[in-house]
Amino acid sequence: MLNPHIFRAYDVRGRIGSDINPAVFVQIGRAYATLIRRRAGRTVAIGQDNRESSAGLKAAFTEGVRAAGVDVVDVGEVTTPMLYFATAHWRLDGGANVTGSHNPVDYNGVKMVHPGAAPLSEDEIQGLRRSIERDDLESGRGTVTPRSPRDDYYATLTRLVQSGPTPATGSPACTGRSCCGASAAR
Repeated sequence: MLNPHIFRAYDVRGRIGSDINPAVFVQIGRAYATLIRRRAGRTVAIGQDNRESSAGLKAAFTEGVRAAGVDVVDVGEVTTPMLYFATAHWRLDGGANVTGSHNPVDYNGVKMVHPGAAPLSEDEIQGLRRSIERDDLESGRGTVTPRSPRDDYYATLTRLVQSGPTPATGSPACTGRSCCGASAAR
């Protein structure tokens, strides 16, 4: 049974077991990939935090994404900023990180983004729920390719720190998502 209350304004999250479990995450992954695919997307990054429940949930989410015909770049265990970086830097069609964020250990969820690491809107997240409830989901067979963003991430951070503050702002040269390559034309 799909609890509609797990579909929040900025992510999908809830209590592990009753609300969040592998069967639910297969459905959410497939709905997310349906959204990406219907916008001509083909490849998304998927990562996870270090919670005990995250590996199984990530595997289930990945299964759902692939079942909708979208390819996965498995970035492994990463922070959410690293996942966002990989999505933008590699110019992927989206990204998702299985993470409980600041919530208690018995909770988990997933944060999902569009190209350039732009977050899904609340309406889009509710649309995922509606797609699942109507069984309005794409089908296919996506692939999985492992790739770590760590070297690119640390090199970019190092470059930004070494370049020092910009004269106009006094802050590092990275402004928003532009340091990740997200502002470049796709």
